[in-house]
Amino acid sequence: MEKLESKASDGIIELSASDYMKYVVQNPRPYDVVIIFNVKTNCPHCEVVQSEYAQTVYSFMQERGINANYEKEKKIFFVIFYFNQGGEVQKIFKGHNFNTVPYLAVSAMDMKRQPRLESFYPEEDTWLISGNEVYDARMQINFLNNHLSTDVQIKYTFANIIYKNLIVMAFMAVFATLVKKMYPILLHPYTWMFVALFVYIVCTAGTVFSLQNGMPIFKFEKNEFGAIVISEYFQRGQRSQWAGEGYIMSVLGVIIGLSYLTLNNVTALVDDKYQVRMCVYILVVVLFIL
Repeated sequence: MEKLESKASDGIIELSASDYMKYVVQNPRPYDVVIIFNVKTNCPHCEVVQSEYAQTVYSFMQERGINANYEKEKKIFFVIFYFNQGGEVQKIFKGHNFNTVPYLAVSAMDMKRQPRLESFYPEEDTWLISGNEVYDARMQINFLNNHLSTDVQIKYTFANIIYKNLIVMAFMAVFATLVKKMYPILLHPYTWMFVALFVYIVCTAGTVFSLQNGMPIFKFEKNEFGAIVISEYFQRGQRSQWAGEGYIMSVLGVIIGLSYLTLNNVTALVDDKYQVRMCVYILVVVLFIL
């Protein structure tokens, strides 16, 4: 494995099916192995996961040799195994019960482990990385630290640091330009009133709760004609809500508050007495309905 690693420019060893069985599955194996099961093409999500995996591997490689007792340092090798139409490759994926990609798996050293594909990876040692979860290098490192009893912190390449700093500086330049162009608007009190109203709506609507729990906007069902209709706007259960339900209530709260504010200042907004009376009547009706 050390020879194979020396040939890999980024420290990630790409294994064939026979090498996988020889260097990962077969025992005795006096080292730990981290494997990402992936595909080479036609999967943008897989490409992003693999780029974060490269950052993870770089962090572990930078950690090597910093301990005083190098000989007793854990030997960890990083592997990538691509799916293809080869029979042996498909046999390995089927044996591990991996029906999709990308999978991140950890195989700690265990001299007594039987070289059987079906039971090779305990469920807790595998991570099917989906697109709707956080899977960046920091999360991958935490996953590996928990399974390998290591304490590696994320490390960045010089090019990565330069890239991130350029992004920050570009963002600051764009932000400063926008502030300069919008300075008269930013000085207007109504601007900040509408900003405060927007923040109020977002914060009181339960946005964080809805995102964390994946709540749909409303409850949708099919009617007798097969059309999709909203069957429930307000959830009947306690301590729960549909995502749209929170926005309805927060927007109503804003409308009611603005109506009272307008009613209190209607004489300052309208000069004609007839228009004042009409505005008052309309606002009273709106408040009564709401």
